Amino acid sequence: MGWSWMKRVLPGALIFFLAISWSLAAWSQVEEIVVTVRKKGENLQDVPMSVSAMGAAEIERKGIKDIADIAQFSTSLQFDESFAQSDTRIAVRGLSPTRGRQNVALLVDGVDVSSEAITSSGGSLLLNTRLVDIQRIEVVLGPQMALYGRSAFNGAIQYITKDAADEFEADFKLDASKADNSGGARQYEAIAGVSGPIFGDALGLRLNGALWDDEGFHRNQITGKRIGGGEGYGLALTLNSDIGDNLSFKFRAEYTDDESQPSAQAFLKFNTELDVPQGAFDAGVAECFPDFVDFVATNPANIPDYANNQAYRDRGLRLLDPAYVATLDPATLNPNLPEFVIPAGGGPYCEERTPVRVGRVPDGDSLAVTLAPDPTTPGVDYQGFDREMFRLSFVASYEAESWSLKSMTGLTHDDNIEQQDTNAFAIASPDAGKFLDGNPNTFGFNNSKATKQFSQDIYARTSLDGPLNGTLGALYWREWVDNRSKSITAQGSGSHCFWNSVSGVLFDIENACPGYTEIPVAPYQQAGAQFRKLKPSPADRDTEHWSIYGTLDFEFAENWTLAFDGRYNHEKVDVEGPIFFDPGASGGPGGLNPCGIFFRPCQTFDDWQADGNWFADKFFPWTDEAVDGTDLGAFVPDEALLASIPDLCRQQDPDAVQRSIAEGPFQIERDAEGIPVWNNGVVPVLDADGKAVLTPGGPDMFNPWCVDQEGNTDSWFSPKVRLEWAAGDDMLFYVSWSRARKPGGFSLLTIGSSGLNRELAEFDAEKMVVWEVGANTNWFENTIVLNGSVFFQDFTDKQALTSALGNDGRLISKIENAGSAEVWGSEISIDWSPITEFLGGNWRTSLGWTWLPVREYTDFVISSTSPTTSAHARNCTPDGELCSISYTGKKLENSAENSVNGFVQYMIPLTASVSTYIETDVFWQSKRFVGITNNLWTDSILEFNLRIGLEGERWDALLYVDNLLDDDTVRSVGGGPGLGCCFILASGLDVAGDPPRPRSAVMVDLPLFNTAFLPDPRIIGARISYSFGGG
Repeated sequence: MGWSWMKRVLPGALIFFLAISWSLAAWSQVEEIVVTVRKKGENLQDVPMSVSAMGAAEIERKGIKDIADIAQFSTSLQFDESFAQSDTRIAVRGLSPTRGRQNVALLVDGVDVSSEAITSSGGSLLLNTRLVDIQRIEVVLGPQMALYGRSAFNGAIQYITKDAADEFEADFKLDASKADNSGGARQYEAIAGVSGPIFGDALGLRLNGALWDDEGFHRNQITGKRIGGGEGYGLALTLNSDIGDNLSFKFRAEYTDDESQPSAQAFLKFNTELDVPQGAFDAGVAECFPDFVDFVATNPANIPDYANNQAYRDRGLRLLDPAYVATLDPATLNPNLPEFVIPAGGGPYCEERTPVRVGRVPDGDSLAVTLAPDPTTPGVDYQGFDREMFRLSFVASYEAESWSLKSMTGLTHDDNIEQQDTNAFAIASPDAGKFLDGNPNTFGFNNSKATKQFSQDIYARTSLDGPLNGTLGALYWREWVDNRSKSITAQGSGSHCFWNSVSGVLFDIENACPGYTEIPVAPYQQAGAQFRKLKPSPADRDTEHWSIYGTLDFEFAENWTLAFDGRYNHEKVDVEGPIFFDPGASGGPGGLNPCGIFFRPCQTFDDWQADGNWFADKFFPWTDEAVDGTDLGAFVPDEALLASIPDLCRQQDPDAVQRSIAEGPFQIERDAEGIPVWNNGVVPVLDADGKAVLTPGGPDMFNPWCVDQEGNTDSWFSPKVRLEWAAGDDMLFYVSWSRARKPGGFSLLTIGSSGLNRELAEFDAEKMVVWEVGANTNWFENTIVLNGSVFFQDFTDKQALTSALGNDGRLISKIENAGSAEVWGSEISIDWSPITEFLGGNWRTSLGWTWLPVREYTDFVISSTSPTTSAHARNCTPDGELCSISYTGKKLENSAENSVNGFVQYMIPLTASVSTYIETDVFWQSKRFVGITNNLWTDSILEFNLRIGLEGERWDALLYVDNLLDDDTVRSVGGGPGLGCCFILASGLDVAGDPPRPRSAVMVDLPLFNTAFLPDPRIIGARISYSFGGG
């Protein structure tokens, strides 16, 4: 639904509420909430910043289980998932961290536990852990680096855990639900806790345990099994002690063991084709060989061996939305007619078009999950993630009359394995046999990661009666991330032909151009996985941070305060990853290309090996050409290539060079009789039988690599200035200016394909200046709480993933700081508790609204050598051999102009100790653009939750319906380069010249794809809780 609907409804609702309020003679008060966002306990209304909080009762009643649930109840937060389950992102006030560190810090009892993924762009699995034994959740918006440290670029989310009770008590909670759809998935959660003093009153203990088992709401159409479910358990131990009147401490240990199936995501078929701008051709970024394309497409000689039109057509049609295909001229889809046009972009030899998904993302009920099974366990889904997390914290406080001292120590250890199909485009095919998936392309994500964090924060704070008060503190934070990748990108589709660019005809040898062919790659991937298991590639990160921070509040006049916050930061990041023996080879440690440039045609794995072929190094230290270009007539070791091998690789793996030489040159092509074919009579050196022999002990299937390191150090100061005016006991106004910075570092996103290359991976800091004006007000004896703010965010140097040409002419990815953006916005929240006697019961209502009328890129220009990127952006200004592509004026991705949530509760007493209540949550969010091109967007969302319950002194029972209207609007969309859906590697060996010399022209067809994460259906359930003991 559009904003026009909300403009009609919201004013009417507000007028209705206010009309009732003015007619009432007596009022109940809105409950005061104590928060610790400024490192001291204070009433939320006394905090001069945009803050919201949720207490334990509300957390349990609403079923808040993770950060995705928290984001739903905050209008300025949006939670998204993309590439993988570790690629989780939180958009804050319109800014989404599409690359680099998150924009919001995550803390537990004041300890920074923020992190970021290694081989994806998100906040890692640590961002979205299950919540266990939480007393309060605090969300503070805007730059808060002085208070919350290195990651609070645009806000912070803090979990305050429960303390031990003063008297013995125990509690038990049970949550059971079932999805109201054809699958009827069930979810269960049980929580039990015990708390009380031990050793007299010297020590308080709290022990809590949680167990959950959730079935997935959706099914994978390839395997027929449920997808998206998970199970696990968590334990938490808390020890509290007050030593005398001044000293206290809190120790907490938490352990979580959980696993989750891959998320339910559906491939969005392309629904149009975009023309590559003429500027891309002018710059030489895009190429097209129309004569060759026409020959392959029309096949005038009708020679089956020379073209495979049906395969071209079928490949295109399976990528395209049937609704779009229906708009095409049937003649253009018939390979036997002269009008035939290869669909879905035109094929790999012409970059004049690219397929794309545009417009509104379809609703979930029209989409299907088609995830590839794990080839190492044929027919069985990937496991998703399996994680163990252990966290310790120790908080010690000393409170004197006019000052206090606090120390917060934290240690986190997280081990996880994450496996999934990242492209969601499996093809059910009988040709795949037990593997089920007949896709000729696949991207199997397989990472093992160990993360260790240590944090020590200590600060002193004054509480003097005079006009000056302040805080002075220091933080030391360290994170070690060891990541081992066994991922494989396997490409079994391509076209490899000999032809003459001068005459425009094919080279006349048998099987010289079988055209486009493809084959299921699951068997190849299964074979390659055994090697990757023995030799995973590293992608490690070591971050060391220290900072000194302080705050100073100066009450220079009655009710007027000038405040200054600041933090000096110093951070060092070291990364470790592979560098390749042959940087010019196609693919990295996990790149497997059994079709296309390396050999033709595609055939079964067993048949290929039977022909004497084998997976050899893509490092190819052989040549048949002298330095001056003279044809040697035979292959010899390539001394120039051998000399280019990095010394580091020779030191780490001295046998690799000799091993690659001993394995011989890599076979490219054979004719029908099995004789190796090469132009002008040149034949590779083979064994006595004329065939390549499988090397004993198993050859290296991938580009050989060694390990290198890079480092980066950054220092910066983050200031904030604020002016406060307490206009009365119930009114606080403030204006603030702040400057935030996300430090530079290294992106390891492209490490698998390009290796650890400082020029490609290093990025500079992102910066932001924010102005904010706000007010916290109470009205009518605290029966109405009205808070709001207006803010301006000036964001510069946004990290962007661009592309460039490598030294070998291949397309490679590169991180650049290219984008600047502005956001103008406002936030408002209203809490209202009307008269107790109204309709015989107690009422509580609240309304929150975030409005971002301006959220756009003001200067965002990148350089690229990708025709696909220029087509999506629909512009290209030639700049030498590059495209200068502009996104200036585009709306910020994953940002909603309007986001609204509401809450209404009606409670009526039945007896002196029992009450019944009914309450509802309402969420509405306007459409959001998925990417920076603004070509695709998610529709507006309207969702209701309903709860009906009974509440006693020690027990609570309720029935609930989440997503009452069964809204199936897609909330989140991911995507990226179509390695697993749409890749074609094409090579044309151009034999033009006198005498003819083979010259390989390599072209890649790699559209950008999107997947939709299917929303949860309507869920019907019940929650019960019971406690005993206590006061």
